[in-house]
Amino acid sequence: MKTEVLLRSIGRINDELIADAESEANTKRKPGWAKLGIMAACLALVLAVALVIPTLTQQDQSIITENEPGVKLTLEEAMDDKTFGTLFPKKILEGYVLEDAPSIWGITDYAELKTADNAVLKANFYNEELEDEMVIRIASKEWFLSHEKNSIELNTIYYRETIDKAGSYIYFESGDEIISYSFSTRDIAQIDGFCDMVNSASADTSSVSVSKFISLEEAKEIALKDAKLDELTQKIVFTREELNRNQGKPCYLLEFYTGTNQYFYQIDAKSGSIIYAGKFITLSEAKKIALDDAGCKDKVSFTEETLVSGGIKTPYYQLVFADAKTQWTYRIDAVLGIVLEKKQKETATTESDTADFISLEEAKKIALKDAGLDEATQKIVFTREELSRNSGKPCYILEFYTAKKQYSYKVDAKDGSIMEAYHFILLADAKKIALDDAGVSEKVTFTEETLVAGGIKSPYYYFAFESASARWTYKIDAVLGVIMDKTCDKITPPAPEFIGLEKAKQIALEDAGLDEAAQKIVFTREELSRNSGKPCYILEFYTDKCAYSYKVDAVSGEVIGKNTDWFSRQESETVPDTSQNSDSKHR
Repeated sequence: MKTEVLLRSIGRINDELIADAESEANTKRKPGWAKLGIMAACLALVLAVALVIPTLTQQDQSIITENEPGVKLTLEEAMDDKTFGTLFPKKILEGYVLEDAPSIWGITDYAELKTADNAVLKANFYNEELEDEMVIRIASKEWFLSHEKNSIELNTIYYRETIDKAGSYIYFESGDEIISYSFSTRDIAQIDGFCDMVNSASADTSSVSVSKFISLEEAKEIALKDAKLDELTQKIVFTREELNRNQGKPCYLLEFYTGTNQYFYQIDAKSGSIIYAGKFITLSEAKKIALDDAGCKDKVSFTEETLVSGGIKTPYYQLVFADAKTQWTYRIDAVLGIVLEKKQKETATTESDTADFISLEEAKKIALKDAGLDEATQKIVFTREELSRNSGKPCYILEFYTAKKQYSYKVDAKDGSIMEAYHFILLADAKKIALDDAGVSEKVTFTEETLVAGGIKSPYYYFAFESASARWTYKIDAVLGVIMDKTCDKITPPAPEFIGLEKAKQIALEDAGLDEAAQKIVFTREELSRNSGKPCYILEFYTDKCAYSYKVDAVSGEVIGKNTDWFSRQESETVPDTSQNSDSKHR
């Protein structure tokens, strides 16, 4: 882990505005650090050299210039600085390289720092492998409150997303100062070592704790437990498994069904608490309720079958169906199964009327025939059956799967021609391809499993999974099953917790059969030795009769070596070090 740390600042006010601002300013962002300038009071002196930088906030409408910082420091000077140094982390994340010297904006001379209200220290790091920029800033509370676009909530991860990437940032407070950490592409909650980096500062940040996300499998277990379902005793099919950023409150979106009900859950990705839970009757049951209420005797065709459940008090099924003479529209309560609303109208028999559409069942037959599937000989599960107006070109949108593949079809509602057809490998097969390529031999946890297929040339599965030692992301071609992209980040395991010197001494004394309360014991050596990667405590002590030498494993507390020398008689007892030779001097 590199021990470099720096902070060169000026308010990079809310990085989420960069994309918008860059389109307005043709100034190209220097690769190492975002340009930043002093506040309005100082800017009047330097407007001649000013260029507007792409980090302007809505609240700070003053012109921010491209000036050089007033003071540049070495890393050591920055860490020792009496104003900002107490917030400096004493180590930096592995893989990040300092791009420029720590610098202070808002002053022209270091002597001004004691009285300056607008001084900001900033530093940029870059991780070439991850293509991620980390920016650290330190300034007064007043400065942040006056420059940031939104109100600042401390110890809370904020997320920002652009077309091609997502990032995160967070603020911490210590005394009258605030430190912010910003990452251009990474999620703070998923960064190993982040808390250690923050806590390495000598200020009041020692209590920082950023919780990681629960895994997708854990979220599914929480949802199934709440729904009182057991995958071992009944068939459960998941149709949606998605990690959603949810405006800075990330959650898992889960949709699944059994033979009797459909379910929708939102699970908090940090705490695992249930944000929303919906239990619905199945589509087939809702259709039966509508048909029974309509009293249909002739064959009908459904042109719309939609579950409407997002952000409304009463989820419902919207059903539209017709026979040769009549069209019905129904809203069926998706929870209680009661009729909320219904409409009935006599239908014309003109060519322009929906009665001339092929039926949903006909569209399904067309899709199945094209896919070479037969419902009579294999199990086929439809997860989407929808009539879409499609900008004046009505079509049926069908999604279904078998034991081997998933399918997505668009069938013209008038002539039955196939407008679009996709045959995808199964989610389970795509996961196996990723796992086999990663050569994983230990247990892994998937945090994201997404099929990305809408409006792109090459549909793909996106996976994120991790073990105790590494984290992978994969893009698997959903048609060909080939690997399109992959990344692998090694996870540095946390350092083992040592038992502590006092505990080691207690273990040694108990093993020697000694009691400090009953006799005088003098310790002459108390040392924590790294011991070629197997840390141990080396202890030497004596009483009036004997001298002792011990090695105690610093993690497990096991006695791994000991030696005893008696003063008053020739007798000696020696127990060899079973793991290595002791380097203690015998007394």
